[in-house]
Amino acid sequence: MYTNDDRFHVMHADNADNWDLQIKYVQKRDAGSYECQVAMGTGIASHYYNLDVIVPTARILGREEYHIGKGSTINLICVIENGSSSTRNVVWVHNGIPIYNIQNNKKDDPGPITVTTEVLQPDNTIQSRLFIRGASPSALGNYTCTAPYTEPDTVNVYVSEEGDNIAAIQRHGTSSSASCVLTINTLFPMIVVLQRIIKFV
Repeated sequence: MYTNDDRFHVMHADNADNWDLQIKYVQKRDAGSYECQVAMGTGIASHYYNLDVIVPTARILGREEYHIGKGSTINLICVIENGSSSTRNVVWVHNGIPIYNIQNNKKDDPGPITVTTEVLQPDNTIQSRLFIRGASPSALGNYTCTAPYTEPDTVNVYVSEEGDNIAAIQRHGTSSSASCVLTINTLFPMIVVLQRIIKFV
């Protein structure tokens, strides 16, 4: 297969034995099987590699929707695994509008809306918490947790005169490791995993 995608480059230095496949700005669709072929006196020798592209995914823990009473507390937790330094820039969005911290004038008062994000050790999982006190009917709608180069997640919140006292979510997360066999330029902040699956024949 040939491609005119300029993200793919075959790199070879003069008088060197190595031929490297370089993929810039790796995307999810780049996953699949790659074959290196070498013409020899006895025929063609092939070597296969399998490329897995792991996309960081945001996950809001708990149910997909909440029914809460007016004046209740909204407490949502978002976890992002397999992330990078850029995925620490978590943004909460309410009905398409980014949410920012709203502080009270009183000292040590967290304010009605608080967003906190931290990196959990030892697996570097990103955890972000959205905390809204005294929810009013304007809190109705969908809440999305997102970060750069990350698949977002969304929950719906319904505010009525009666409902759950707290839309509370418990944290849970796992991690994943990565390794490389080919030379890969991961300017696009995803984790690339390459594994040799067939030896020379």
